Amino acid sequence: MTRTYSQHSTPQIRELLGRLVDHSSVSSYRNAMRELGGHLASVVETMLPARKPFAVVTTPEDADYLTHGMLQVLPRERSRLVCYWTERQRLEGHADVATVIQSFVDPAMPSALEAVVIVKSVIATGCIVRTHLEQFLTEAKPKRIVIAAPVMRRGADRTLRAEFEKNISDRFEFVSFATDDHYEAGILKPGVGGQVESLLGLKGKPERFAPALIAEWRSAGERVEA
Repeated sequence: MTRTYSQHSTPQIRELLGRLVDHSSVSSYRNAMRELGGHLASVVETMLPARKPFAVVTTPEDADYLTHGMLQVLPRERSRLVCYWTERQRLEGHADVATVIQSFVDPAMPSALEAVVIVKSVIATGCIVRTHLEQFLTEAKPKRIVIAAPVMRRGADRTLRAEFEKNISDRFEFVSFATDDHYEAGILKPGVGGQVESLLGLKGKPERFAPALIAEWRSAGERVEA
């Protein structure tokens, strides 16, 4: 079991990653994810074009924690939020398959964007990231594609690039704090400590539950339009 830290991984970030693995409580895990989101944003912001809008694409389970922390640091006036709910299947002898079953797309989303940030708590197979990116490319045509996660599986970047045509994969830029190489029973180890939904206290939530971030974003949009 080997973990490699990236050049972005400070002692504080490593402590937060350790807190995910220890997961002493749901509240501690949630707070660590929010803080890691802020640290990811500090790196990602340097990669985004100045003064132009960009999209942040999230999962519902990450929205109120990792993504919320990220959006507290990224310039809010230029951020456009997208959330995809997916249904995932594991097929014997085949790669995982995910299908978008519901979505929230910021009403202010332009058809052409300089950049999109696909954010996820952990990238192991890349199945969800692949599905989200495929879906997003039907919504907008970003020039830069940033894929950000606190932890990634070693080689996941190569796997994702191989799933897309070169004119798309050449735009990929990956940001992570650690890479792990031990994948067992559908879980990357040490990864982020196990199944994220359970560790965030979301196990048993309806499949299409609405994160608080989406309601907050809708409300803010309505105030601006008014």
